[in-house]
Amino acid sequence: MITTIAALALLVAESPAAPPSMELFEKARQHMAETLVNQPNYVCIETIERSERTNAKAKFQMVDSLRFEVAYLDHREHFAWPGSKRFDETSVLDLAPGGALIGTGEFAGHAYLLFRTKAPAIGAGSWSTEDGKLYARFPFTVPTSRSRYEVMNSRNDGEYVGYSGGIWIDSALGRVTRIRLHADEIPGRLGIASSESTIDYGPATIGERESWLPVQSTDEIVMARGVADRNVTSFSGCRAFTGESTLRFDDVPLTPSGSAVAAPLKMMELPAGIRFEVRFLDAIDSNKVHVGDPMRAELASSIKHEGEILFEKGSAVEMRLVRIQRSREATALVFAAGDVTSPTARARVNAVPSEDTRSHVLYSGGFPQMMGDPKKPGLITIFVQGNRLEVAKGYGSTWSTVPPLHPAAVVSHER
Repeated sequence: MITTIAALALLVAESPAAPPSMELFEKARQHMAETLVNQPNYVCIETIERSERTNAKAKFQMVDSLRFEVAYLDHREHFAWPGSKRFDETSVLDLAPGGALIGTGEFAGHAYLLFRTKAPAIGAGSWSTEDGKLYARFPFTVPTSRSRYEVMNSRNDGEYVGYSGGIWIDSALGRVTRIRLHADEIPGRLGIASSESTIDYGPATIGERESWLPVQSTDEIVMARGVADRNVTSFSGCRAFTGESTLRFDDVPLTPSGSAVAAPLKMMELPAGIRFEVRFLDAIDSNKVHVGDPMRAELASSIKHEGEILFEKGSAVEMRLVRIQRSREATALVFAAGDVTSPTARARVNAVPSEDTRSHVLYSGGFPQMMGDPKKPGLITIFVQGNRLEVAKGYGSTWSTVPPLHPAAVVSHER
């Protein structure tokens, strides 16, 4: 059996005497350029695990896990919550909760600039061994004047910077397998010491065609004060985008069983002061869910007003996990209610939860609590002491409708 050291020595001995040729790079560049231009519109599931550490000696600790649908439509990235069936010009920055690193470009942005424009300067290649396999590595630089790489310390404060890195190519396939880049000369006023990204590529089938797509990326930002944020993003479930190639299409409300509700539906506004119950149809575990996941829910009681049933018991209620909050002392899950839907009508759940259903939560480490805020209708927060929160299947909570807020006072669920 060949040891690791012996195996590496063997690879070095078998390495070509000549460095990788620019013809190899051009072959890989051409393949990537054609892929970016000719591949059909498609959608993938993007899962982001966000973690942070307080200093260089500390270990990274999980902050939360996010899940989106990312669509590559007409050579641009677009984001939506999973199952929302609605894409528009929304940025991932609008969907992701604050408090940790978030970024864009891994899906297609960096590759487009590197392989479809003249922005990068490509250097002479060399051979590189990683994971016991030999690759050709070509360095590159992109000056600030041609860069679209923006480093930000907040949503409204950032600057475009030049960057450099390497492009890894499988010489046998003639295909790019990895891009690694880091920001150069970050302005000191941003308080960011370094920013680095690694994107790995592999085969994926879209419809009946094989394509070459990112399968995982890792982003890391280190602040000047030593705090570091890391995101590990994976792409899966890629499929052809079969809707119209416009950037927007209407939501299709679903019943708890997952079947489509017939349209058109009468839009209603729920009067204030109505009490009703909502229950989850599946168990929820804070260690297994992702921000962005839709949660199956339904009415556990009818919504009535002045003797009239507006929505029958069993009507579907849109519910989505919009935030996971963890600390050393507690774990919290924040859910946002959308619309309640019947076969003939739908209405916004403009309501706040009551505190009389705490006993329905299974928990570890302490007594669970639930919160609602009249200024943030539609949100429910369940939290517990400890590092894990479990919500039982069939968990029910009582809600009370409130007067609609003035448009200027509406608070975004995503912060």
